[in-house]
Amino acid sequence: MANLRGPDRTIRFRTTDGEDTWLVRFRPDGFGLDTSHPASDTAAVRGTTADLLLLVHGRLPYRAESLAHEGDEHLPAHWFANSAFRGRAWPPVPADEARGGGDKGPVSRP
Repeated sequence: MANLRGPDRTIRFRTTDGEDTWLVRFRPDGFGLDTSHPASDTAAVRGTTADLLLLVHGRLPYRAESLAHEGDEHLPAHWFANSAFRGRAWPPVPADEARGGGDKGPVSRP
């Protein structure tokens, strides 16, 4: 997680099916959730609550069509390349499989 330190930059995750937001702030000593509501963000990712949860757990790719990006494109890409929240216990699966879609039945991973 040492790669997730830096100057005061932020990624805001915004739901499109509600008014919820989560702000991740990078600091020289690390990163964390920020409960303040700054007027601007370095980067933002918008999607449904379900898609954002799939995203942060590595079950939906950052470039999925269901997600919208604003601001610095490199910061969220850097976050997902270095974040342990990506569910690295298994490789990412297509979103329809992650949702249990299609006739393939439930998804199980080792």
